[in-house]
Amino acid sequence: LLNTFARRFEAAPGMAAHYRALAQAPGTRFHYLSGSPIQLYPALTDFIRDADFPAGSMHLRESTTWRTLIPSAEDSRAHKL
Repeated sequence: LLNTFARRFEAAPGMAAHYRALAQAPGTRFHYLSGSPIQLYPALTDFIRDADFPAGSMHLRESTTWRTLIPSAEDSRAHKL
C-alpha cells in the first residue's frame, strides 16, 4: 500500500531505455498489464510518460468495491492470466 499510495512510482533501473530500444523494431507495440486498480490509470499513464517508457495500451484491474480495491495474490494472478 505504501508503494502504491504514499511513495513516488519508480522505474526499475534501465527498464525504460531497454523498452525504448525494443520499440525500435518495426511493428513493435506495447501493452502494459498491471494488477493495479483502474482508478490508478491517470497516475500510471503519467508515470509511463514521465519515465520515458514507450507509449502503449494499458490493462488494469476493475475495482468497484472496497473488497476488490486491494486484491489478494490469487486475484492479481488470475487477472494477469
